[in-house]
Amino acid sequence: VAVAVLTEEDVTVGTFGAVANKVRATGGGGQFGSALLLTAACCAMVSTADSSLIAFATMMLRDLFLPYVHPAASQRTQIVFTRCLAVLGLALGVWLGVMSIEAEPEPWNLSNLFSLQTVTPIHVVPGAWLGLHWRGLRGEPVLAGMLV
Repeated sequence: VAVAVLTEEDVTVGTFGAVANKVRATGGGGQFGSALLLTAACCAMVSTADSSLIAFATMMLRDLFLPYVHPAASQRTQIVFTRCLAVLGLALGVWLGVMSIEAEPEPWNLSNLFSLQTVTPIHVVPGAWLGLHWRGLRGEPVLAGMLV
């Protein structure tokens, strides 16, 4: 809908691509504005990815490592564990990104990655909301539900 309203571009370009093309075609500072728009979008993705990696590593530390693996872990051990998990999560994210770019029949573009970034937190919202408002909720079933 937004593509049809904002531009006369083909819908396959995606909303972000259509808006960037519209900004670029405005004339004088259009190219700069389009580059600035792309830069801001990339910064937002990096910020979201960073927060996700920190949250992932902290959840694994608090919900699995400390209760079940090593309850008496020192602060240094906890830091090493979370850093290793963050690197593992980053590697998994890069691998998924590469696999999505090489997807058949049509490779993904930046608009698809924005869509993935928006949809992923939506799957976590019920667990986070219940965790805030229901004191009887345990982390293990929520983690199992998110992994399945």
